[in-house]
Amino acid sequence: MKRIDRYIAWQWFKWFCGLSLIFALAIAAIDFVEQSRTVGARVDLSPAQLGWLTCLKLPMLLAEALPFIVLVTSLFTYARLGRRKELPVIQTSGYSSFSVLLPSLVMSGLVGAVHLGVLNPAGARTTAAFEQHRAEFLALMSTGEENRSTVWFKEVTGAGTRLVSGTPLPGQPNTFSNITLFELNSGGNAGFVRRLMAEQGVWAWGSWQLSGVTEQVADAPPNVIGSLVLNSDFDPSSVLAQTITRKTVGFADLPRFIETRQAAGLPTDKFRMRFAELAASPLLYFAMALIGGLACLRLDRLGQTALRISVSVLAAIALYLSVQLGISLGAAGQIPVSLAAFGPPLAASFIGLLLVTANQH
Repeated sequence: MKRIDRYIAWQWFKWFCGLSLIFALAIAAIDFVEQSRTVGARVDLSPAQLGWLTCLKLPMLLAEALPFIVLVTSLFTYARLGRRKELPVIQTSGYSSFSVLLPSLVMSGLVGAVHLGVLNPAGARTTAAFEQHRAEFLALMSTGEENRSTVWFKEVTGAGTRLVSGTPLPGQPNTFSNITLFELNSGGNAGFVRRLMAEQGVWAWGSWQLSGVTEQVADAPPNVIGSLVLNSDFDPSSVLAQTITRKTVGFADLPRFIETRQAAGLPTDKFRMRFAELAASPLLYFAMALIGGLACLRLDRLGQTALRISVSVLAAIALYLSVQLGISLGAAGQIPVSLAAFGPPLAASFIGLLLVTANQH
């Protein structure tokens, strides 16, 4: 990398670190107030406990703000270079518009790599901890409506397939009431084997421990068994834990999680969309850096700097809203997830590169 490239990259990096700190402090202050309003108003928590909830949520919130941090970083970097008359000197020394923008585009790609490799895994873990602590503080483990809803999933056993449905019990992991298990044979005589209805079922140590069991087989009256133990390799908490949301599973863990969830017969659209969204995030940062840099490439003496910055900010907001709309449609299965995730940033990058090319002539 040439000396001028390193200089621009260093200026970009300094602005990025400073703005990230400012954004983090602002987000933390706003979220602290939000936690005080939502959690603190219902439960008597100390400022330290509210601050702890805010700290747990902060990494994921900061990750969501990264596109705009990248945008503002590029705006400030090139605007400052222009005000100090360094940008005109660089451009008149033989640097094309794309060469001037290249350091910031490379740095935005590095931000994307750090996001996927460091910030996202950390944010997923802290967000899961936030959800757990918040649920405990609000006593949602015993009163939340979602805890009383029936869930179902599929298990593949050595003898065939087992369909399981039950109602999770509050505050008791892998414990279900009113549990029903349908056993289906996948061998030569494929089909229904038996139905087991239990008052309560607990998955632990690789087995279902059922109590109050009634067995029903074809062409036979119900048989009251009482208690029963069934071997099972599937841990329900791996896909059904209350803390599991699209934001609590890290990028590297999503493929395995999607495979496990699909094997259990559970919907995976929103998690596939999340994986595609994260995979496309470096391209989104690239587009944001391009938009921000383009606004400040023209010389200040040519005027309309404020107008160009305003247009770039509006374009960035439109891009971000397009990405969010695509994510919603992709998660709902209305459009392919790859198109939803990569379409808007690809289109924005293409248009931005066309404008850079036009700016060179």
